[in-house]
Amino acid sequence: MLSCIWYISKNISAWERVLIGNMASALKSRAEIIIYADGGVNNIKYENAYSWQALTSLERAKNILFSGKRLWHLWGDAPAWWPLVKLHARTAHTLNFNFNFNNKNFKWQGCPSRLFPDDRASSGEFILIPNFDFKLNNNVNQAEAPAVYASDKIAKDFDLNIKLDGNLIKVININNLDFNSQAKSGVFIADSLNIYDALKAAVLTMQGLAVVSLKSEYLDKLLGSDGYFKLDLEDGKDARREIILKALSEQGRRVSASARHFIKSNYSSERCADSFLELYKNILKF
Repeated sequence: MLSCIWYISKNISAWERVLIGNMASALKSRAEIIIYADGGVNNIKYENAYSWQALTSLERAKNILFSGKRLWHLWGDAPAWWPLVKLHARTAHTLNFNFNFNNKNFKWQGCPSRLFPDDRASSGEFILIPNFDFKLNNNVNQAEAPAVYASDKIAKDFDLNIKLDGNLIKVININNLDFNSQAKSGVFIADSLNIYDALKAAVLTMQGLAVVSLKSEYLDKLLGSDGYFKLDLEDGKDARREIILKALSEQGRRVSASARHFIKSNYSSERCADSFLELYKNILKF
């Protein structure tokens, strides 16, 4: 069976770690994946995931120099010792999802790959398909008051002082969210139209939230064109509030369910595993 070590750098956020662990799970019957995560494994729900810091210096050195594995897959920024890995192992590299390609000092640290649907890959880059097959927590209290999940910037720009059934809606900073907590009830307002927020929106959709955003080609591919509520650049505060209230209503639950069906149909565990194995088999050809 194909064997690969995944190394997750410290700058990978909580929700990205959730998604990476989910993709490793999609491969478990077809490849042996061992994860070492700098920054801990609290958000990685995968049985063969280990904290890099929890290893002794000798254990870390043994993995770096004498792992015996033919493949290493780097997620995010490369650690200082990465050239030592490349001396004895084939390597793949996937960027952290909000990477700015304007960084002139950036160099790929192995076979380059990106997550779908950012399919405008340059020559030689592989497209990996994420696995969003999350299971909702059936113990979530359906009577729990829904909330709005947004960044501080969005909360300020949108003036989210909104009432539902006479009660002020709770606003939760998305950057402080525990992505392994129980299924959410409410709506996520996306910050921008980049792949980073689109992938985050798909993760939150699978956890129960409806999504509100400007029209986005990435969200169209991930959630379906009817899988989220669309804002307009010309919308005033009242129009924005109306859309958010729709997303918090029964209509929002229907749209979110439609998006989850779209995700399950288009981003299966099998398609995810196929894309990774294509990358790894290509690396091993040379």
